[in-house]
Amino acid sequence: MVRAIRRSLGLVALSYTPYFPELFDDGLIKRVKHPAEIDFDPARVARPWPIEAVGKRYFVSGSADDLIHYTSCVIACCPENARAWSHSGPSSDRGPPSWDALALGRVGERPWKQYWNEFHRRSGRIASSGYPWVLNADIEYCAATVDGAVLADLLAEMGSDPSAVRIFAATHRAWHQFGFPGLPVTGTFSLLTRAYLLEVEQCLRSRGIIFLKTIDDFRLFCKSPDEYESLLLGLRDCLAVRGMRLNESKNRFQQFGGPHATSRRWRLILKGKVRYGLVRPLLVRLSRLRMLRPICLFLLKAMVKRPASA
Repeated sequence: MVRAIRRSLGLVALSYTPYFPELFDDGLIKRVKHPAEIDFDPARVARPWPIEAVGKRYFVSGSADDLIHYTSCVIACCPENARAWSHSGPSSDRGPPSWDALALGRVGERPWKQYWNEFHRRSGRIASSGYPWVLNADIEYCAATVDGAVLADLLAEMGSDPSAVRIFAATHRAWHQFGFPGLPVTGTFSLLTRAYLLEVEQCLRSRGIIFLKTIDDFRLFCKSPDEYESLLLGLRDCLAVRGMRLNESKNRFQQFGGPHATSRRWRLILKGKVRYGLVRPLLVRLSRLRMLRPICLFLLKAMVKRPASA
């Protein structure tokens, strides 16, 4: 099991665990335990493995035990976080993998497909109600800019399991001492990011901004192009509450349902179907064959490369 995680998740990219559900579920979810039962020593936390994805530097925990302990703590914090999101309004991101889906090992492609389809339908309903102009924005280096200490305090304020919060905070302090701030991009990244960005959502609502959010992507709606600057300024100010900033190169302001927006959406859908729905799953399955394993791992690592210094 440890060898499978290191080879197919650690060396390739743990940031893509939604596309390796069988390895993620078998290697982690079925081995989690209550944090009170974990014999945790921060001094034994291993140095993370850095990886590079599309020019971004992420990291994964340095040992299978670290990852299992970390996942155990996150799952232990599930109930209180779920209740916090249920009171955070209709724009809050509660999409997959949900806490229940994660605990049950349902982290495959289908939940994401259903989630994105519903996200687009919700966008269409808002646009048809008189807000046809949309600003799509993305947080710059979201994973690296999440403050683990602040997140631990938030989890404690929500009433999460004290032993889980203690181990969670100690693990992040150990990783930070190695020079790896922020969150590891594992299958739990989107869940923790939602809790961290709840205050940003509250700030946007207090300004009367209509929006939807998915992990670190925001979709803000307005009635006319004249409101673009006010939307952009409002989002920047709200992200500053958490010490974050926008990736300005990804900002897109367009009319929802227009030809350009529709063509771009379908280009992304088809690209995702080929890359994530066909190529990656096929390579993962073929990597189980001893003769094809070196070629498959080479191709997978070419998609998400580790720095030479790692």
